[in-house]
Amino acid sequence: MRPIEDGSDSLVAASFHPELGQPDTDEEGNPIVPTVVELNFFYYQKSRDVKLMAKVEAHLKEYRPFIAGPGADPVYRLRLTYEALSYFDLINTFQFSLPIYFLLFTFISIILILAIIVFWLVNL
Repeated sequence: MRPIEDGSDSLVAASFHPELGQPDTDEEGNPIVPTVVELNFFYYQKSRDVKLMAKVEAHLKEYRPFIAGPGADPVYRLRLTYEALSYFDLINTFQFSLPIYFLLFTFISIILILAIIVFWLVNL
């Protein structure tokens, strides 16, 4: 298996969503760390047996101070979810082949041209 190069279509986009307003440290200088990590995997089901990963989201929640030492409690929960993308999300993540996008943009262009013609005729 060859390595995936940067900029390849084989890379999967990932985004991280920490809770807003979380400080980096507490009053005593201990780091604040999340205790709940949710990983959401979104896929495109290409056929009955083939699923392609389209994007990944990581949500970091329930922050607590971490105190290193013998009594440290490094426990966190990891939640994994797998979800199929909707058709709109599949279009936005460019999961379809080029002819589908060509037909889609052609159809949208025709609708816009017809709307402009109707607007022009009404305002004559």
